[in-house]
This record gives sequence, structure tokens and C-alpha cells, in this order.
Amino acid sequence: MTWEIVAGIIALIGVFGSVATWASKLSRSLSNLETTLKNLDETLQELKDTNHESHKEFYKRLNEHDCRIAKLEEKTPYKTQE
Repeated sequence: MTWEIVAGIIALIGVFGSVATWASKLSRSLSNLETTLKNLDETLQELKDTNHESHKEFYKRLNEHDCRIAKLEEKTPYKTQE
């Protein structure tokens, strides 16, 4: 073996090491991204559920107020301006 062959083998090993390091970092980053997206999805689903329940409560209260206003309007005559 000449020194040129040895240098070529060392260069190939270096390139392989660089690619393996890059692939490892990419894989780790993708795993972290997947975990983050799962957590985000769970959080958004919880917010949707909470928001839905809050809206139910608001609509119930609005309906109660609407009924009260209707009853008050029945008690007092509604005058139109001419």
C-alpha cells in the first residue's frame, strides 16, 4: 500500500463519518420535531375542548338573557317613534 491509497481510505472514512454525523443530527431533530408536534396537537385539542365548553356556557347565558329581555318587553309596551 502506498501513502496515496491510505490517504484515500482516510478521506473516505472522514466523508462517511461526516455523513453519519449529519444523518444522526437530522434524525434527532426530526424526532424532537415529531414530539413537539404531538404535544402541540394535544394542547390544541385541550384548548378546543375547553373553548367548546365555554361557548356552551356563553350560549346558555345568552339564551337566559334573551328570555329575560323578552319577558321585560312583554311587561312594558314597546313604543315606536314616529
